[in-house]
Amino acid sequence: MDRAAVRAEAETLRTLGEQTKILLKRDGLARMPRSTTEWCSRISVLADLSQQDVTANRRLVDRVYIFDPYTTSTTTQVDRVIILSLMRDYSSFPSPLRSIRLPITSEINSRQRFDEIWETADGFTPAGSHWSGWGAFRAVSGARGEYEYLLIERVNLRPIYETDLRQLPIALVNRGSRTVHWEVVRPDGSRKGSPITLPPGRAYPETIFPRERLNLYDDGGALNYTYVAGLASGVLSFEFNGTDWIPK
Repeated sequence: MDRAAVRAEAETLRTLGEQTKILLKRDGLARMPRSTTEWCSRISVLADLSQQDVTANRRLVDRVYIFDPYTTSTTTQVDRVIILSLMRDYSSFPSPLRSIRLPITSEINSRQRFDEIWETADGFTPAGSHWSGWGAFRAVSGARGEYEYLLIERVNLRPIYETDLRQLPIALVNRGSRTVHWEVVRPDGSRKGSPITLPPGRAYPETIFPRERLNLYDDGGALNYTYVAGLASGVLSFEFNGTDWIPK
């Protein structure tokens, strides 16, 4: 086995894991990739690699991106990510070796299947049986499950939700006599939904994330106040007094 190639791939996976964290911090939960294809496309913008080089390793085996919990909902918090890489292509081998492959993203669709991989020691194959494909690996690796061609990169995203993506509550109050509106802009400059109107005498609770921008418009439609969220805790309040938005 080319140990140098395996070590180089392990370093590449560590880099891709760090760039996955950057992607979440930059774009937020709603735009977190929900498939390997989407992940490869989005990460290639950050990585010093082409999209094809993100998709496949040096052995021309496609990497696999897995996330927990498995869901297509863009509002469900993705807590953990696994990036899998197999440093040998078995597709042209005779049976039973030909059956050795990585799972696709949708096959690791439960917490049990995800944890089987997450808890696997380096240099071994997952010991569980919730995904049938691991049996082919063990047929080659033996009872101890030692297997050096399988690389697992684990990415814990939970700390990001306590810092960069901590939701900040904001209260908006219109004490004027005419309707006003506001909008939230993501760090990448894209608008987060449509502008929201606030009739006179009404209050509205809003939540934003750090580095998002709150644009507050007066009753004539002109931008009156801009606030960029930091990491501060506590409830922020903005009141429109009929002329200006005032932070409280």
